[in-house]
Amino acid sequence: MSAVDIMIELESWIGKLEALERMQAAPLIQAALAEYARETIAAGTDALGNPWKPKADGSKPLANAAGAISTYTSGNRAGIQLTGIEVRHHRGWVKGGIKRPIIPTTPLLPYALNRKIVKKLSDKFQEIMR
Repeated sequence: MSAVDIMIELESWIGKLEALERMQAAPLIQAALAEYARETIAAGTDALGNPWKPKADGSKPLANAAGAISTYTSGNRAGIQLTGIEVRHHRGWVKGGIKRPIIPTTPLLPYALNRKIVKKLSDKFQEIMR
């Protein structure tokens, strides 16, 4: 490999490293949060995969809960928010006191959500480093 080839290779690596430095993780995490929430709601489970108790008539509860989810970024942070009547269901503040958690509230991320975030970050890293 000639000195010119080495310099070209080094310039390429420098560019990739600079792109990594500018990589924004928060939007990737935000996307993972939104996907995960939609998936667990569609499955009728809480964020840890525990099924929600069915409604009194046996039907699936919170069919429209995905519409009450919003995700956001603020600087280098990403978050998820629940609004509307679904908050009352999430907290168990409804008639019957049945708690059906919708968004993650545990101190540690659920394993499946963690894997989804790691995959998104890894995919972006691979895209930049190619």
